[in-house]
Amino acid sequence: MTTAYTELIRQIMLNLQPRSDGVARLAVEKAIIDAQRVIASIRDFDELMVLDTTNAFTAVITSGSISVVFAATGGTITRTTGSFVTDGFTVGTSIETDDDDNPGPLTILTVTALVITVQDTLTDSTNTACIITHNKRLYHIEDDLDLTRPKDIYSIKLMDGDNSRKLDYITPQRFDKDYPYPESLGAQRPVKYTTRGRYVELLPMPDDAYPLYIQHSQWPAAANYANANDTTPFTNIDYVIVSLATEMALASLEGGGGNWHERVRQLLGIATMEEATRPDQRHVARPFNPAGESRATGEYWLNPWVKSS
Repeated sequence: MTTAYTELIRQIMLNLQPRSDGVARLAVEKAIIDAQRVIASIRDFDELMVLDTTNAFTAVITSGSISVVFAATGGTITRTTGSFVTDGFTVGTSIETDDDDNPGPLTILTVTALVITVQDTLTDSTNTACIITHNKRLYHIEDDLDLTRPKDIYSIKLMDGDNSRKLDYITPQRFDKDYPYPESLGAQRPVKYTTRGRYVELLPMPDDAYPLYIQHSQWPAAANYANANDTTPFTNIDYVIVSLATEMALASLEGGGGNWHERVRQLLGIATMEEATRPDQRHVARPFNPAGESRATGEYWLNPWVKSS
């Protein structure tokens, strides 16, 4: 059962007695928001776990059929109508075309509404019905995948009927080491992913628009104190919110401070070191390999002492 914010405020204001003025009330309201965010940063709670099955899709950006001129001098691709910018082409991305002389992949150096400049060698050519595509592999978790208040991604499933699969997570370091030029794989159905800050990178880059089912944790929503029925998202940890918010409010009013993350760990009674609970980022033993090969073979999580072949 969750508790209304009005009740949390009442309890904290009682703890601040004899302070009961408007400044104290504002300090309490801010402290509750800050306390909940600190609590959420320490660990992921079931109340803030979400399986998004409606918002996220992979994307294939296309110019449609347009008339373009490929120029060897300057490495430019020029159109006379429409806009490459509006279509979604951006600097640094890889594109392909259905022009026989310039199929790609080509890497964009600059892009304007009518002209794309690439770093690759082009052949002079005019194509009156050319389609230029960019198979997008990097997705912002909010702007592109439309996740709500995302914190940590737990798993990603690519949905494609009988070919649906859970994507394998690899670290950014492993991704860069094993796949320094991911464009070389071409566009296919993705099988792996990594996270880079607020972005998800898919491998290989998608060859079609696929729905993605993403399990992720959330940050708490902002409290709506104007709504008397608005409640905290957490269940059964009111004492933690009240205790922490009381201390944070006092620190704000009296000019103090504190190690709030450590205080939450004490209040929750959990270990200082956060448990590795993310299914796709669980640490596992690696197989012994005298040759130094980075790729693991076999089910090394069952028996880490078996040498890789």
